[in-house]
Amino acid sequence: MAKDPFKKIGEFFKKIGKFFKFIGDVFKSIFSYIVCGFLMVIKIPICLKWYSLDILGKTLYSPFAFLFFIFGLTSIEKMIWNIIYDIDCMCYSMTGFHFASFPDSVNKQCYSCKIYPIPKFPKF
Repeated sequence: MAKDPFKKIGEFFKKIGKFFKFIGDVFKSIFSYIVCGFLMVIKIPICLKWYSLDILGKTLYSPFAFLFFIFGLTSIEKMIWNIIYDIDCMCYSMTGFHFASFPDSVNKQCYSCKIYPIPKFPKF
């Protein structure tokens, strides 16, 4: 027995709706990347000192990271950083001061954006 033609039309419009929702979500995601990039550029004067400290720290640490990589000790490196961050969390809870990362306000202002993920293509 053939399907009711109205059901076929309804299914077709559901698929069209899914497709347009997908297109809308793609544009929403792309727009969030554009807005994030624009905000990062605008915040450069405010955040330049933090970006500079970040670059300096990564530059000074890169020889050690390279040695960990060359000798296949990246798992030990990760373990060491986990211990450092655990100690940082304890220090922060007692003093309100981070020694291994930037303050939460700096992370929020200079390093975070609300990015919407690019959606997967819907199944029809």
